[in-house]
Amino acid sequence: MIRIAIVNYYASKGGAAVAANRLYKSLKNNDQIDISYLVIEKNLGEDATTIFPFIFSRKIYAFVNALLKKTFFRRQTNLVNVNLLPNKISSIVKNYDVVNFHWVGNGLLPFWNIAPGKKNIYHLHDAWAFRGAEHHDLDDYYINGIVASDLLDIPKLINYAMVRRKAHALRTNQCLFIAPSNWIYEQARKSIVFRDVPGYVVRNPLSNAYFNSMYEYNEKKQNEGQLKIVLVIGGDVDNKNKGVLDFIEISNSFCGSVETTIVGKNSSKYNQIFSHCIDSIEDDQNMIKIYLENDVLLLLSNHENMPQVVIEGTALGCFILAYDVGGVSEIVDSSNGLLFNQGDVHEVIKALGNIVKNLNLLREQRCFRIHAVEKRLLEYQPDIVAKRVLELYQSK
Repeated sequence: MIRIAIVNYYASKGGAAVAANRLYKSLKNNDQIDISYLVIEKNLGEDATTIFPFIFSRKIYAFVNALLKKTFFRRQTNLVNVNLLPNKISSIVKNYDVVNFHWVGNGLLPFWNIAPGKKNIYHLHDAWAFRGAEHHDLDDYYINGIVASDLLDIPKLINYAMVRRKAHALRTNQCLFIAPSNWIYEQARKSIVFRDVPGYVVRNPLSNAYFNSMYEYNEKKQNEGQLKIVLVIGGDVDNKNKGVLDFIEISNSFCGSVETTIVGKNSSKYNQIFSHCIDSIEDDQNMIKIYLENDVLLLLSNHENMPQVVIEGTALGCFILAYDVGGVSEIVDSSNGLLFNQGDVHEVIKALGNIVKNLNLLREQRCFRIHAVEKRLLEYQPDIVAKRVLELYQSK
């Protein structure tokens, strides 16, 4: 029996944690493996094991990253993740045969020790594993390296040095990567870090609760009242990358003629702007209720990979209006929504105006939208995902 550790910073906060948690639940009753879910932060009663890899305070790590962001990395929309401090992650995972890393930010995985386990598997929920300090920078150093003129560009130099160190760490260990979208697979495959590392596209699992609720849409209830739209944010609503400012502009454009809901941490500060403000919800049944009560799901992010909320909303028949970022186009097409250039909020407003004029038709077509994507969603079924991931765990 092989021992497996699924490692994520949070037990349930954010899209990566949701995916990691669902994968763990899909695998934990398999008698071929001994599996643990290792996290830094969890809520009371959550099925996960808390680990403490940090030698120094996490506040020191946060201070160092804030300092770097103010001095070298000044592009305000980018996340910065540089762990310059040692920790005990290697000693924690040494007794596991396979270590499956999901979201390892906040210093959980030092960049110089990116492969501390016997067999290391990386679920690419974002691009940090194959880029430098910044998750979303536009430079191509992680693909083509740097030239002499880049030696004066300190951020690029730091980013490239981190990439080279990561690539070296992977070459000296048994590693592979799992990409939940074709988009991030292609990004990783081009990179210096994962260019020669085996990689596979395996979707993130969707909870069985969503498949069981696909046709529970209450047509009579939904056909009452004004257009209902929702923005769901996995973390803090004030994350500038997640589109709350665009959602405010959308809400103001309709002056109360559209019912607006925002879901996310600290959303209550916007209760004078939106119709409903709901703190983050980790419970599937409550999230399903929110999706079923809304006509349109918005995705207004600057950067995404394969967002869980789009898959969830699609499964329950929400019409999706999304910025065309990352792998979103792999799940959203004309059968279930519309895509827009990133940041083009005025086109989103225009589309919502047309939907208001044809609201009854949109609601009548909800079941047709679910039927149109039903086969597409098969690759997100927990049993199918778990079987494929288990094969990779057991591969030589």
